[in-house]
Amino acid sequence: MNVPPSYQMPPPSDAPAPPQKSGVPGWAKWAIGCGAMVMCCCPVGGGILFPVFAQAKVAAQTTTSLAHLRDLSSAMHEYATDNDDRTCPIEGWNANVSGYGDAFSLADPLVKDQLGYGLNPGVCSISESAIEDMSKVIQFGTSTQEGPDTVLTPETLRKVSRPPFRTLWVTVDGQAKKALIDEAQRLQWKPVQKKK
Repeated sequence: MNVPPSYQMPPPSDAPAPPQKSGVPGWAKWAIGCGAMVMCCCPVGGGILFPVFAQAKVAAQTTTSLAHLRDLSSAMHEYATDNDDRTCPIEGWNANVSGYGDAFSLADPLVKDQLGYGLNPGVCSISESAIEDMSKVIQFGTSTQEGPDTVLTPETLRKVSRPPFRTLWVTVDGQAKKALIDEAQRLQWKPVQKKK
């Protein structure tokens, strides 16, 4: 015969007590859960934000590098003014133009790979007035080489045209530009001499 639950006999007094619940309060469990969520989300958020910060740094350094290229072009014009309209020779060009224009380090890095600046040898030791179209001739540009007398060539510009780099140069007329190598290849590397 089944006895209703209310009529069952109570357990004997020597029976073991039911297990007690853990002493961890609910707020502690909530805090642990939030901490675990933060630990999971921080790497994801960092992975999203760090590239943004890196791009901002490269953009700022690119702007600085373009300003330095303009300064180099101005220094070259000042040098030519003092030397019968002749641009400086390729040997020791760094030392020759360092006394002109604003002072800055010619080896100022563009990004972590320590890009420097180079001079196009085609515009060296000639009269500026002999250049037919100064806006079509690259004078200075970023280079993957370092040193006091870095020579700029299409190959050196090609090396810095890969992401995240953008090719930077300044033409003889002082216009600083930021573009890809395919545009640079359309420009002249040796100045077109005026016919006499």
